[in-house]
Amino acid sequence: MPHRHLRLLTTQRLLLRELTSADVDEFLALHRDPDVVRFVRTLDRAQAQERLRASEREWTERGHGLLAVIARDGGRLLGRVGLRYWPQFQETEAGWLLRRDAWGHGYATEAARACVNWGFAVLPIPYITAMIHPHNTRSTQLAGRLGFEPAREDVLLGDPVIVHTLKRHDWTGEMPPHDSRTAAAEDLARAGGRDAQVEIVDYDPAWPATFEAERNRLAPLLQGADIHHFGSTAVPGLAAKPVIDMIALVPDLDAPIPGLTTDAGYQFPQAFNATLTHRRFLCYPTAAHRTHHLHLVDKREELERRLRFRDRLRADPALASEYVALKRTLAARHRYDREAYTDAKSEFIHSHDQALPPRAT
Repeated sequence: MPHRHLRLLTTQRLLLRELTSADVDEFLALHRDPDVVRFVRTLDRAQAQERLRASEREWTERGHGLLAVIARDGGRLLGRVGLRYWPQFQETEAGWLLRRDAWGHGYATEAARACVNWGFAVLPIPYITAMIHPHNTRSTQLAGRLGFEPAREDVLLGDPVIVHTLKRHDWTGEMPPHDSRTAAAEDLARAGGRDAQVEIVDYDPAWPATFEAERNRLAPLLQGADIHHFGSTAVPGLAAKPVIDMIALVPDLDAPIPGLTTDAGYQFPQAFNATLTHRRFLCYPTAAHRTHHLHLVDKREELERRLRFRDRLRADPALASEYVALKRTLAARHRYDREAYTDAKSEFIHSHDQALPPRAT
């Protein structure tokens, strides 16, 4: 959504407003001080201009970006904070960098706290990261004061970092809902994973054969259980996420899990599965980048419900077209939140399932 004015935040001593290309001289000076940029990259003028243009694009496209930290007493630009979305991690990071003569006065903590508070207020994200060089003690201490906790080691632009995370419910004081979205996000964060974006692709005629091959591979691990292909990839001609959804009715939900994880390489997200009743969910090859989903159920009604909607889509081209249009809209809206995308489809599926007669067995 295009912006028409500078974003503005205020604290007791500071004013935070959108950094623009007009700030290039002060931005360049900030990034040329060797003490300031010891753990980040120095910039020449062309690089500084491009970084500010990139931030302006991010403001336009995502509604956040770099913020200038301005002293309310005197109007000096003390540094910058801001939120940045990293597509390779599919995470939003809070960052801060202040002039050397602004150190030791609490400005960085004050500005970063306002930035994080604003981030949780305007973005529907379960956590914010801070990616900090392992030797950057000052930033690590600041992150700790705000409540960030080290989560994993990673590499950012070729440099090692410790990724610290601050969860929404820890910041706001609200208890998190015990739902699948929160659980899935926590599973990924704990594992250092980043969920792949939601993408709807045209129907692939190879999907049925892909299912058959996987069913044959899993059959020895689910002896006596029929493995069914359901979901959009099971409907000829229907555009879908390129993930094969499978479901099997089993007498014991937990008994097959060790074999499926050890012998077949499936992932079993613990926190996510703790939210499920009469169902277990596994994915392959990883929770972040999935080509197959396997749902185990111990109630025939749950199996029949899934297969009913698949059969309805196969038999009703108008309904299938309506469903594809909805999925494309939701995929654009929830591109980086797979669980939100799935939740948003549920009302449509439920409403049409209610209108269906029991499936013939």
